[in-house]
Amino acid sequence: MDAFPEHPGPQPPGHAERLPRRFQRPAVLITDDDAALRETLRATIEPYGVETMLARDGLEALEIVQRGPVHVAVFDMHMPRLTGLQAMLRLRAMGLDLPCILISAKLDESLRQAADEAKPFSMLPKPISRKALVHSIQRALEIRYSWPPLPERR
Repeated sequence: MDAFPEHPGPQPPGHAERLPRRFQRPAVLITDDDAALRETLRATIEPYGVETMLARDGLEALEIVQRGPVHVAVFDMHMPRLTGLQAMLRLRAMGLDLPCILISAKLDESLRQAADEAKPFSMLPKPISRKALVHSIQRALEIRYSWPPLPERR
């Protein structure tokens, strides 16, 4: 099963109503062990028309990815049970080409080198800039799925 369906690409007005629900809005998975930060990130990106799913750690994130379409994943680096980097490596080992954004309060050169193997789409420092997060998600959707630009905040 392809956990990451291709977006059907730009379509004429009114076409979205005829598409399966999974293609109407991009699905973004937010994974962080800090519940308040997960909710903050959800509140930050949902006004741009994305569907969000939340996970407490990398293991829960992998379960969510296996259950349904996820187009972009945001992973905190430091979490119990399975770190963001470990979760990304498992996704790659499963053969899934999911754009992943790695976030960390300690984003240094050693972390960047360790992350190279997992090939994150981008790495963002905490505290996370709303503009940087939205831009990174938008670019991942455009590059991986040819998704049209996200609508302005609602």
